[in-house]
Amino acid sequence: MSRFSQGSLVTIMGLIITLSSIVVITLFLTTEDKPSSNEPPVSIATTQVPTDTSIDRPNGNDALAALFSLPVSDNKVKIDKDNLASLWFEQSFDDGVHQYHTIFIKTQIVEDVSIKIKKNDDDDLVNAEDDDDDFEDDFYGGHADAPEISAVVYKKVKGKWEVASKQKNIGVFGSWGNAPKIKKAQLLKLAKGNMALLLDISYSGQGYTHQGKSIFSYYENAWVQVGYLQTGGDNSGVCDDASAAEDELLFACWRFKGKISLAENEDALDDYPDLLVNRTGTMMRGENGRVVKVKDSLYGFNGEEYLEIIAEKEQPHPI
Repeated sequence: MSRFSQGSLVTIMGLIITLSSIVVITLFLTTEDKPSSNEPPVSIATTQVPTDTSIDRPNGNDALAALFSLPVSDNKVKIDKDNLASLWFEQSFDDGVHQYHTIFIKTQIVEDVSIKIKKNDDDDLVNAEDDDDDFEDDFYGGHADAPEISAVVYKKVKGKWEVASKQKNIGVFGSWGNAPKIKKAQLLKLAKGNMALLLDISYSGQGYTHQGKSIFSYYENAWVQVGYLQTGGDNSGVCDDASAAEDELLFACWRFKGKISLAENEDALDDYPDLLVNRTGTMMRGENGRVVKVKDSLYGFNGEEYLEIIAEKEQPHPI
């Protein structure tokens, strides 16, 4: 006896026919939606929102072109046969109202002399005509020769960068005809609308080392170089604590370092407050060359630059 009745067989056959119809319809629809082999496939573009807001920020080429109106290449522009301007470094800051971005430019004298110069181990200038490997660089200058510094300032207005100021020769900075690389400059807000940029300076001579900050102030849409503050120093090249008492050519050793901050002084100018250098260490004082604990130093603005304010009896031993 068959396991399926006649009615069951009819029902099963109906299901098979229905399923076959569904498969045929599905294949037909899939074939209609698929593009022919002769037509390129349609690609769907995805838009990514940029997370780097500095993507449209002006660069060195933009600043050089705006300042000199000359052809620029690789952040450099030849001003004339003797001078080359190039990107020095960039610095952004916010005064609480606007965002600013400054591009600093250095202008150097291109070395074009028959007898070039180099520095020997004693930091002296010597003839380097036949020794190209020892050239300090391709720019002319002695220890006291520093490049001229210019600046182009951009301000962000309604999401776009606009030129706020363009200045040539706001000051000089560096030595040996070049300016040092600036990895990270220190910013100090002097007053509302007055931002200071503090750049490290360090030099040595005749056994003494001097360390400090050169100050550039951005005030009323212009950068101005407004002085130098000494923050550290030592006499390590002319001192020996062990033999200083026996050798009159040697001194007792001293060394100090310091940090700059705003000073509280009601007599100071509102836009250029006094600056305090909090110092730690020792220094030579008085005519007898006695080493004493170093004191903090106060600097005041005289209308053009910051100068140290020292009581007469506190004058340091001349070095």
